[in-house]
Amino acid sequence: MLDLTNPKHAHVDERLRENLILWLGSVRPDGRPHLVYVFFLWDGKNILIFSQPNSQKISNVRHNPNVSLALDDTNAGEDMVILEGKAELLHDPAVNATLPAYAAKYDSLLKSVGLTAEAMATVYSQAILITPTRFLHRQGKRGDRVDSMKGHVRSSRGKAITPHCSTSSPLPQPTGAPPASSVRAASPLYRPREWGLLHGRLQVPRRPPASHNALYCPLPLCRRRAPAVPRGVPGRRGSAYHRL
Repeated sequence: MLDLTNPKHAHVDERLRENLILWLGSVRPDGRPHLVYVFFLWDGKNILIFSQPNSQKISNVRHNPNVSLALDDTNAGEDMVILEGKAELLHDPAVNATLPAYAAKYDSLLKSVGLTAEAMATVYSQAILITPTRFLHRQGKRGDRVDSMKGHVRSSRGKAITPHCSTSSPLPQPTGAPPASSVRAASPLYRPREWGLLHGRLQVPRRPPASHNALYCPLPLCRRRAPAVPRGVPGRRGSAYHRL
């Protein structure tokens, strides 16, 4: 529940009362997600939505009452309000789109499209009551969040970049074993300069122009030329088999 003495909670409550569009996410019976925008009414504890009785979201709620919601207006991503909750289908005829609070909230919007609350109550007769179980709110300048994220990535990279193949930080060796640096230096497979092992990342060299009968592997030891296909072998262009 929201604690209105908390400024952040009070801001979320204000947004839920003033915003007109809410996105409702539910799960189809076959497991596929379903997302649709809806009108809604927030009374401080629950969210009330009206729907056509045979709509997809009604079928989804009957199968799985878990839903997620998000306000349509995010102020360009700088004020996002997301909710998770349980949905319940109401069968009380008195709960409809003519409720004073709901009709007052959407009066001007309905009039702009030539509708009334009574006409909407006739078509959207199924009420859905959603009880929030979790509130997610993120507020702040996107630039500040991006700078903070970049700093976190830089600090994480600083801790992670310690290549084990570097002679400055060798792997632990068992007692009596020769130094790892001498083993690596003597091994023909250890070629960090050619392999492009820089800062713990494998940088594969660019592929050179390929000829018609050359196979290329990015590792120097794997470069081999494919044997030429002799004339008269099936599949060679210009052979008697190919002309058939």
